[in-house]
Amino acid sequence: MIKSLILSMLILGPALAAERPTVVDLCKVLATPAKYAGTEITVRATMRSSMHGTYLHQAGCEEVLFMALPTEIPNRKGGPEVEQDSSFKAFERARSDYRPDAPKFTASFTGELEYAKHGKGFGYYGRNKTRLVVYKVGDVDQQQPTP
Repeated sequence: MIKSLILSMLILGPALAAERPTVVDLCKVLATPAKYAGTEITVRATMRSSMHGTYLHQAGCEEVLFMALPTEIPNRKGGPEVEQDSSFKAFERARSDYRPDAPKFTASFTGELEYAKHGKGFGYYGRNKTRLVVYKVGDVDQQQPTP
């Protein structure tokens, strides 16, 4: 009995671990995007939203990461559906607030990183070489603006 349990853990353990996205520092992703292209990752970042797109940033990084939801990408097929829980609903509310003094929205964003190589890009005028296609938002920290 114990032998079969241990054997099951050895077989299933790596498979279950492989299903979890890699947690990566946003600055590291932006510095070496080709390394993470096509993989599922989780980054902890603060969201900046504008009429031209939604961007993730982290203190210490000069660049930002363009993000989109799977439903916002024309002709996208397959992939996980967005988990529309309370964290995602808070994200949607924060994302639609373009005011300069809008509360900061920091969370863990999980999705697939895409990297544009051959002169193409993502977002407004295709200016971004990387895009995180987000399907889960969690561990939300939303701060209120100071008066």
